[in-house]
Amino acid sequence: MSKPLTARGRQMLAAIEAQSRSSQTVREFCRDQTIPLATFTWWKYRLRKMSALTSAASEPPRFIKITPDASAPPAAPGCYEFCFGDGRVLRMPLTLAAADVAVLVREIRSA
Repeated sequence: MSKPLTARGRQMLAAIEAQSRSSQTVREFCRDQTIPLATFTWWKYRLRKMSALTSAASEPPRFIKITPDASAPPAAPGCYEFCFGDGRVLRMPLTLAAADVAVLVREIRSA
């Protein structure tokens, strides 16, 4: 980063980092913190551009092999369930293409 952050920039960087550690979506976090969504999104873009923000969304995607537990009951008839470490759950129909699953997971992780 070439320029030091302003006080507002440091405040928004802290908010963005807090949201990424929370289990809330960006929309929920902004509502709870009374930060306009457009402001939050602009600062997130700006700070990424300045390289002040290191987040999973700016890193190349990493994939892990998932081995289903055959003894576990199914999540729901006709769907798979993916549970994120922060408590969020993604339920997908069995017919969803792998590429679409990857897009959904990336979107959820960056939200």
